[in-house]
Amino acid sequence: MKFHIESVVGFPNAHFDDEVPPRSWLLSSFLSDMRGQEDLYLDFLARGEAGERITNLYNNWVHVYPFPDVVVIEDIYDDSLFNNEDCEGPRRCTFLTHAEARQLIQEWVEAQEHFFAEQRRLAAN
Repeated sequence: MKFHIESVVGFPNAHFDDEVPPRSWLLSSFLSDMRGQEDLYLDFLARGEAGERITNLYNNWVHVYPFPDVVVIEDIYDDSLFNNEDCEGPRRCTFLTHAEARQLIQEWVEAQEHFFAEQRRLAAN
């Protein structure tokens, strides 16, 4: 999964060119939600992979369920549930392996470091 960084009100936001909605914005929301809490997310992912039941890993946009065999990223605000009273079934979600989730978080950390270093460099000039 490749992404590039776009600045949104001075903060990095991941944009996934090769993914289609809703997966693209679920992945972007996953990364944005954890900004500054990457170590916490990695800890919870490890605990979920080891079999611990994790039900409280969420922030503003998505809820993350790290099951032993898969990581589920679920939309907290699925508009279809609000617009259709007869809607049943799961919310919009996407799935990652634990290896994919860890790799994505590592790339996100590196991309943010690069983004803020570039911001500091531009401000200094």
